[in-house]
Amino acid sequence: MELAEGEEDPLGEDVTNLEISLHALTGLGPANSMMLQVVIGGVQLKALVDMASTHSFIHFEVAARLGLVVTEHAGLLVMVANGDRLHSPGVCLATDVLIHDLRFSIDCFTLDLGGFDLVIDVQWLHDQIV
Repeated sequence: MELAEGEEDPLGEDVTNLEISLHALTGLGPANSMMLQVVIGGVQLKALVDMASTHSFIHFEVAARLGLVVTEHAGLLVMVANGDRLHSPGVCLATDVLIHDLRFSIDCFTLDLGGFDLVIDVQWLHDQIV
């Protein structure tokens, strides 16, 4: 992604250290994770709150199906816990996510997720309750 002079990166953060757990990719939640039903764009989705992921992710097919805008970010790689690196096409900025009766705005990186529609990182959850 190339930015014009004076233009800020819409992510506003260092995205060179994205990590996701192997559990999140395979669709198997570990014992220390929590599964949630969430709603994006009126569609109920299956989400994993993952203690091992550094950021939140949305399955790229779900993002496309919901018509979410993906801000492209060339060369964006996500480290999997087993050492593999996966390409992420970009990020859905400020995705409106309804969890129970609470509405949140979450930046979600697109990725081919195994059995989940959404993976929510535990740091995001921590920031919401602090």
